[in-house]
Amino acid sequence: AQVELAESRDRYSDLYEFAPVGYLSLDRDGKIREANLTAAAMLEIERKSLSGAKISIYIARESQDDFHQHRRAVFSSETKQVCEIGMRTGGGKLIAVRLESIAFGLEDDRCCRTAFINITGRKRAEAGRRESEERFRNVFEHAATGIAITDWEGRFRHCNPAFRALLGYTEEECRQIEVTSLIHPADREADLAGTHRLKVGETDSHEIEIRAMHKDGRPVWMRKFVSPLPDATGKAAHLMVLVTDVTATRLAAEQLREREERLTAIMKATADAIITIDPAGVIVVANPSAERIFGYDPEELPGLDVTILIPSFLSGRQVAPREHLQQTDEATRSGIVDEVTGFRKDGSTFDADLSVKEIESLGLFTAVVRDITR
Repeated sequence: AQVELAESRDRYSDLYEFAPVGYLSLDRDGKIREANLTAAAMLEIERKSLSGAKISIYIARESQDDFHQHRRAVFSSETKQVCEIGMRTGGGKLIAVRLESIAFGLEDDRCCRTAFINITGRKRAEAGRRESEERFRNVFEHAATGIAITDWEGRFRHCNPAFRALLGYTEEECRQIEVTSLIHPADREADLAGTHRLKVGETDSHEIEIRAMHKDGRPVWMRKFVSPLPDATGKAAHLMVLVTDVTATRLAAEQLREREERLTAIMKATADAIITIDPAGVIVVANPSAERIFGYDPEELPGLDVTILIPSFLSGRQVAPREHLQQTDEATRSGIVDEVTGFRKDGSTFDADLSVKEIESLGLFTAVVRDITR
């Protein structure tokens, strides 16, 4: 029985000495009566040096008041008291610890047992997470790009000032609106299809250019990028939506398209041959009338040297059209008409008026050829 008792005592001693947390026994004045090996290792102090020392010398200056209140609460209560403070090791290193203390013993010789756990790693992780959240919050609030956080059912959770300004709603109004109701009816199906692909895991992100409806009723073209937003457990509980106003770009592109269509219609309708030439004298594009007048198929004229059609185009000079035009007077560069001879594909010729003008913004030349054969 005594052997078993000794073995049991040894096991308890091992559990106490090598526990993953530090154990201290303190008197009312905060003097250390006992400390296990883990406590000594955590404080980087030999255990014999801890005995009789006041625990306060290891408490960080900024935590002294918190520890004093903790110790007072322990000795005035019968329940466990908990606090988190900073402590300094024998080497001067600052560590964060969690204290769990409870008083025991008679009033005249009352002490407390304290378990302290090194939570430095956790505190650093929390600080890092707070910094990350603060950076995200700062970006969220001040970004020029509209940002919204929604759930998978299409309800707004948060939207930043840029997003609200884009569509004219307050954040409270956004919370009362479903995302799909803001999308132009003609674009809803494509937008919902992209979100569905995200939900079933077919893609990691969804990007689309769609129209949203401003609060005042006008459509706003926006480029929308959507990706899952994981929560603390890594589950994609929400969606992050980034939007950029592309209305001006869309309108400019539409105006350019309309202008190009008008120019194309004019080139196709005019009876004169219109030929665009690069600085080397090579035909870039020609209208249908040029094909008809010179007798070429549509795909044959681009790439030909213009002098095949009009040998006198350079007036006998062995220079490129740009240099030739620069050697003529201002009237010629402005499009004055010259009478020339045109050569058809079949070798026949015709009399024509030629007008050439430089398109400075493109570095090209436009020649207008009118058949004046009578």
